Amino acid sequence: MSVIYKGSEYKATSNGNLFSLDLSARGIEDLSEIKGFEKLTWLHILDLSYNNITEIKGLENLVNLKNLKKLYLGNNPIYKNLKNIFDKKKKLMKMTGGEREKARVNPKVWKVMINSQFRILKKPSKLIRIESKIRFISLFCVSIITGIFSGGISNSIASAMGVVGEAAIFSLIGFLVGFCVPLLIYLIYRLQRVTVYLPRGEQSGDTWYIS
Repeated sequence: MSVIYKGSEYKATSNGNLFSLDLSARGIEDLSEIKGFEKLTWLHILDLSYNNITEIKGLENLVNLKNLKKLYLGNNPIYKNLKNIFDKKKKLMKMTGGEREKARVNPKVWKVMINSQFRILKKPSKLIRIESKIRFISLFCVSIITGIFSGGISNSIASAMGVVGEAAIFSLIGFLVGFCVPLLIYLIYRLQRVTVYLPRGEQSGDTWYIS
């Protein structure tokens, strides 16, 4: 089984009797745009981490996922607010409707909470962690290669200048420069891609339980 998001199909995978769907890092902003959730009644794990989900719109679609146990929402603007509510489920269930209203509990969130058994977690998907490790190892290898190459050039320059006694120092400086340049370029690239996510919260009409 699968879901459709902006024309792309994403299939659920199974590990024994455990079914999961990885929708992490897909640029998702609105859960209601994901089509096909109502068919995934057997899904156990749903990974929505590393997206830009800011509102609860579409959250009610998860009510149909009766077997859902884990919902990964880490690195989303909505994560902190939703987890705050779900972590206080027992306390909220002891309140009356009027008390929950005074506590600013969103009715849609409450409906999902009482009809679902899943926990909201921050843990990123295994795929994201693997990709991060591969990216780091690749960058480290590139830095080593450029460092060695730069050190060799520096050594040759030192020899050509007749400062053989200081060739080792030139080589070390060249290696450090060559090693650091790829890291610096990558850091600048990452800083340019940083997006500051600001939860809309109450300003967008959503209310949250706060204590």
